[in-house]
Formats: sequence, structure tokens, C-alpha cells
Amino acid sequence: MRRREPIARVMRLVGGGWQGRFWYTNQTGDRIRFRLQISSTGTRREAETKAAELKRQADRLGYVPGFNDPPPPPEVEVRYTFSGFSERFYKLYALVENGRSEQRNKESHIRNHLLPFFGDMDIRDIDAEKVAEFKAVMQKKLKALPPKTKTMKKRQENEVVSPSTINRSLGTLRKMMNVACDWRYISSVPKIRDLRLDPVEQDCFTIEERDLFLETCLKYRPEWHCFFAVLAHTGLRRGEAAALRWEDIQFADRTIRVRRSRDRDGTEGPPKTREFRTVEMNSFVYELLKAHQHLKGPYVFYNSAGGKLDINGGAKVLKWVCRMAGLRAIRIHDFRHTFVTTALDKTGDVFAVMKIAGHKHLSTTQRYGHENKAARRRTVESIVTKKSEGATVATPDSETPACAQLATEVATEPLKLKIVGSEQ
Repeated sequence: MRRREPIARVMRLVGGGWQGRFWYTNQTGDRIRFRLQISSTGTRREAETKAAELKRQADRLGYVPGFNDPPPPPEVEVRYTFSGFSERFYKLYALVENGRSEQRNKESHIRNHLLPFFGDMDIRDIDAEKVAEFKAVMQKKLKALPPKTKTMKKRQENEVVSPSTINRSLGTLRKMMNVACDWRYISSVPKIRDLRLDPVEQDCFTIEERDLFLETCLKYRPEWHCFFAVLAHTGLRRGEAAALRWEDIQFADRTIRVRRSRDRDGTEGPPKTREFRTVEMNSFVYELLKAHQHLKGPYVFYNSAGGKLDINGGAKVLKWVCRMAGLRAIRIHDFRHTFVTTALDKTGDVFAVMKIAGHKHLSTTQRYGHENKAARRRTVESIVTKKSEGATVATPDSETPACAQLATEVATEPLKLKIVGSEQ
């Protein structure tokens, strides 16, 4: 009969102390013999108790804690893929920090343009060279634009993007990399420069064109007249105008309180800048809204069926009225450009226009204000004085005899050169 192996034994060392001896099975299944000093003082019973405890731990863990700890496991390199980070970015940043329109834009840029290119690439590998490759791929889609491709459906079918879409996607990528640096996913942010685009002149109506449009709209589509008139005379965004309620119209103060905005899907939320503002009504808007009062519901504007006004449907009505009036077609948002341009042309008060339009930065208002020929003419005429008005322009007939004689001599006599240092 085989002798049973004791649980643990101890032996007194010559120099003092106790040595523990026992067998155990390590993590790989091999039998290991333990023979090390476990204490320098104490009785045999205390040493045996400690050796028995060490053996129990070794049988459970596969090693003796404090004596032959296993080497730490190799560090597994953590990969932060762009696809995984984009989900966290959208949930933790975009949905919290951005408005609904900006959330929709960022989601579209990531899904349609950034993810197809970067995919499962580690965000730490995204440098200026990768960004340049992305811009090159997007530029190929830009150059593939077939002629007369204007509608969004045709652009999607041909996988065509506009230059502004490329820059907006680069802006979303830039924000993602900045957030990744703040969250310490990456140590530095690569330089991401926008494409150099040709200047595009934004269109807007003149005062005469605006009044002609409103007259034509009142004649053919009177149910939309008040809506477009409020846009053109207050500078409200179309979502803000569509979400107006009668409680926001203060006839006593002649003001409009902008408290909410309606999205394309019909949902309502705070305005684009998430700031409330008050817009003053001029006499035209005041009388127009006075006559527009109704009992259909709490909203100021309704569609012909009595439901909430669909801001997408106004674009078709706008184009139809422009065609009937013989005007070029503009966008609904261009009424906002028209208001800012007209207000700056009439008053020149950039700060007041900025507050009315609800812009956060003065540069935005200056970008909306289009150059006006009348304003440029007033600028150049402002430096004219009475003396300059009475001055005459010099002509050959008004030249003095001395000037005429000098001009004749210069024209008829041959050119004589005097070389310095030479003897004639």
C-alpha cells in the first residue's frame, strides 16, 4: 500500500527558522515541490499551521502566494476602432451636447462618409496622411458629378457629394478627434484642413422682389402668405416660425417670443442655438398677424387640412409662386438672408441685427449680410467733398502751353543716353 503523502511538513533550519515542504499542482497541471523558508521564528506548531495554509492556497491557485507568484499575463493591446468610438461619440457627446439638427447631421456624416472609409481602423492610426487619403477619395466622388445632377435622390444614386458635404464631414471628423483626445483615447489631434472651395454667392431677394413675391403669393396661395411674410420681415428660421403659438405673440409689446422650433419630422424642441430671444414686430407684421388670428388651435400657422404646418411642403409652394411671379427660385432659408441683408443695408447696425436673427457670433451675421450695390455706392460717395465736386478732369485740350511743348519735345527728339564715366 502506497504511503499517503502528508499535507505539509516543516523542518528546522540550522541557522534558525522553519522550512515548509509540500507538493502542489501548478496552473499547467505539473506537480511542483515546495521547499522554502516560511518563518524565521516561532514554534513547530505555528510553522506547521502556516505550511498547511500555504499548501491549501497553492492547491487552489496553482502557485504559492508570496513565494513563486506566476508572471503577470502579457498585456493585450487594446484597439480603439473608429466604428466603436463613433457609437460612443454619438451616444455620449452628440446626443448630449448638440441640438436635434446637428445630431442628425453628425449621424449622417458618420454613416454615409466616415464609416465606409475608416471602418475598423484604430483611431490612433488616423493621422494627417489618412485624412489626406479620405479627402482624395471624397474628391473623386466630387469629380464624378454628372451634368445637371441637382436632386438629392440622383446624387445618392450616383454616390456624388457636394464640396460643402466634404467639409462638413471633415468638421465632424475634427470634432470626433478632439473629443477622443479629451477622453485620452489619443495623445494628439491630427491637423484636418477643409477643402479650398470656390466662393459661392448666396442668393436673396431685393426689397422689390420680396414685395412682388408676397403679392403673388397673396393672389394665388393666400394660405401661405402670412407664413412667408413673417419669414421675410422677422428673419425667423422656418422651424421657429412653424412652431409659433399665439401665446408667443405679444401684441401689447409688439414682440414675438422665440421659444421653440419644429424639426422636419414634426417634433419640437428648443431653437437651434438653445437660447430664447425676443423679436420686435414692425407695423406690417403687426397688422398682418392681427388679421390672421383664428380659433383653429394654439399654433399660429396650420396647413389647409387644419393640421400642423409641414415645413418641407413650403419649398414646393415657394418654387411655384416664384415661377408665377417671374422670379428666380430661392430657398425658404433665403428669406432669412433677405431680412439680414435688408436690415444691414437700411440701418448698418450689425449688433442689433445679430440679436434679432439669434446669431451667437458677429461673424455669422456678417456672412449672412450680402453685398449691396446701393451700400457700396453710398460708401464711395461718402468721401466726395465740395472741392472734389468742383474739380475738372485734365484733358489734352486743357493742357498748359508749357506742358504741350514739353510733350512735343519728348515725342520728337531722339533719345540721348549719357554713359557715366565714358569720354565723348
